[in-house]
Amino acid sequence: MLDGKAVLERKEEAQDDDLDWSGEILGEMANGEANDEFLGYWDYPTERTLPLLLVEIPVKNPWEVFAYLPFGGWNECPDTPELMAVTKYWFEQYGARPAVITHDALELTVPAPVPKERVMELAQEQYAFCPDVVDQGPPDTTVGMLAGTAYVSLALGTFGGIEDD
Repeated sequence: MLDGKAVLERKEEAQDDDLDWSGEILGEMANGEANDEFLGYWDYPTERTLPLLLVEIPVKNPWEVFAYLPFGGWNECPDTPELMAVTKYWFEQYGARPAVITHDALELTVPAPVPKERVMELAQEQYAFCPDVVDQGPPDTTVGMLAGTAYVSLALGTFGGIEDD
């Protein structure tokens, strides 16, 4: 099993890409809107749920679901060993469990909002896991905005979640 925390280290990579880590990416922790629902199965244009399967996968540990489900390994989405390592790490740190997995989105749930002193760290990890959550988000989206949302939420969107244009 890979080290989940090591998989999430990307600050140096952002600096290698000549990105302004402190201003352009990190930003200040901002007030977030509570995310108390999953978005991966919602079709915004029709305001209806997409067809979905409710599946219970009999695994001992929540991160083991990725050994059975085809997800990841494309574009910047982590591959199976990385997904397992990161979700194991987040389970150990925050009690996070995979809850919604679509063709291009992964959402996790946590038993309680992340403590304020840990939200910037988690938001940076979310960015490391899926830079698109900031890079393809609404204009001026920063890691600080993710932190504000994580602080008041029980659902963590970690990959995708951006509507296709």
